[in-house]
Amino acid sequence: GTTNVGGLVGSNAGTIDGGSYSSAAVTGSSSTGGLVGYNTGNITGVVVAECYATGDVTGTGTSEYTGGLAGYNSGTIVYSYVNSNTVSGYSNTGGFVGWNEGTITNSNVTILVIVDGTQSTGGFAGYNSNSISDCNVTGNAGATVSGGTQVGGFVGYNYSASAHINKCTASILGGVSGNYAGGFAGINAISATIQNSNSSANTSGGERIGGFLGRLNEALVMTCYATGNASGVTFTREYVGGFVGDILGNSSVVNCYAKGATSGDDYIGGFAGRIYISSSIIDNCYAVGAVANIANYGGFAGDSAVTVTDCFYDESTTFCDDSGSDGSLVGIGAINADMTDELLPNIFSTAGWDFSTLPVWIIDNTYNDEYPYLADNLPY
Repeated sequence: GTTNVGGLVGSNAGTIDGGSYSSAAVTGSSSTGGLVGYNTGNITGVVVAECYATGDVTGTGTSEYTGGLAGYNSGTIVYSYVNSNTVSGYSNTGGFVGWNEGTITNSNVTILVIVDGTQSTGGFAGYNSNSISDCNVTGNAGATVSGGTQVGGFVGYNYSASAHINKCTASILGGVSGNYAGGFAGINAISATIQNSNSSANTSGGERIGGFLGRLNEALVMTCYATGNASGVTFTREYVGGFVGDILGNSSVVNCYAKGATSGDDYIGGFAGRIYISSSIIDNCYAVGAVANIANYGGFAGDSAVTVTDCFYDESTTFCDDSGSDGSLVGIGAINADMTDELLPNIFSTAGWDFSTLPVWIIDNTYNDEYPYLADNLPY
């Protein structure tokens, strides 16, 4: 087929009930999906009878909207999953959905080999402008998510005020690679929100590389974390951060942390590679991963136009202190003993972090290498 090609049905405006599935290999040039090519209706799996697809999906030529379950979705998808070797396309390619304007909940992807595209490629969604919640991506040993630009372990491009991703995870053992690439998202932009989500994928590429997010542009990330490493290669200025590569516009990052190591040639930070705009808000965040100290590097950020307050980096593990390059003056350097001090008050609670009865943060000597972790986004 060419347009609206699916393993079960090409176009759906009605309801596909729980237990429906396809194991067929599917090839098309536009709106190509393992179960449905073009979905404006409902795909309604249930806990005991999910909808699913297991065949390889290939978008040919300069294909748009290629997904492991649905190529294009503006409807509702619940309790569905994808378990496939390969999903590949050109523009807007995702392990679950290529282009999402609808609502997706309680759904999962297992990648056995690769999700690959040229622009806007994600382990779950290539492009998202609506609601995705309680969804997960798992990449088996050797499985990768790769692309040219806007590449994420979960979503390639999360865009617009209606785009809201909540309680989702990306664990890609083979890693994520591309430009504007992140372990969770490639780009989060224009009032889009990601919250209560996490990534453990290692990420590499030419520019704007982050353990969680490649670029944040006039958007919001809150209560999220990344544990994977981030590395930049080939570009003169790479902008690599343990959490985010670079931050633009009136963006906010609140109550987040990064634990992965960062490396590259220029603008390298334990949390952010570079923070461009002074109106951005970075609050109650920390970084602990090793930072390659080549040029414009810092324990928290490689460079920043923002006066970062109430944010910390571990001098012992980042190998940075406030006598380093320009970026080392961003955030507050602390010794490991203070970063892992569970007795309140500590440096975090003194800075206003919430460890109350119904807390944002928890710190104890049991989890997360004794560093603070998020009450609603646990590291185990």
